[in-house]
Amino acid sequence: GPGPLIEEEYEKELANKEMKKQLCPYAAVGECRYGLNCAYLHGDVCDMCGLQVLHPSDTSQRSQHIRACIEAHEKDMEISFAIQRSKDMMCGVCMEVVFEKTNPSERRFGILSNCSHCYCLKCIRKWRSAKQFESKII
Repeated sequence: GPGPLIEEEYEKELANKEMKKQLCPYAAVGECRYGLNCAYLHGDVCDMCGLQVLHPSDTSQRSQHIRACIEAHEKDMEISFAIQRSKDMMCGVCMEVVFEKTNPSERRFGILSNCSHCYCLKCIRKWRSAKQFESKII
């Protein structure tokens, strides 16, 4: 009889509705080739990251994503500001601007605990090995 067939159609319909609730991972990164024919849901564009990742009806997913996006943006800003603050710092020993050293591998800061002075890593290492050598003589 028609019973099992109808049930099968009903289950297919349910599965389709479930899929429609899930965001399309391809659309999220702007690469879904199915467009309007996609079986999955295409999210709204997030103003922060520009990706189609906001669920049209799941408000908690939306606010969670926006919160995470804002946090990531703030971290990026902090890093940018730290780089800005550091870019003109001069080593107190060799008097070179650390970020402008000729050898890229030497463009690193040496930081001493309880000290706010700026040094390049090379000078700190030299100083520390000399200090250890000094204490061995005594």
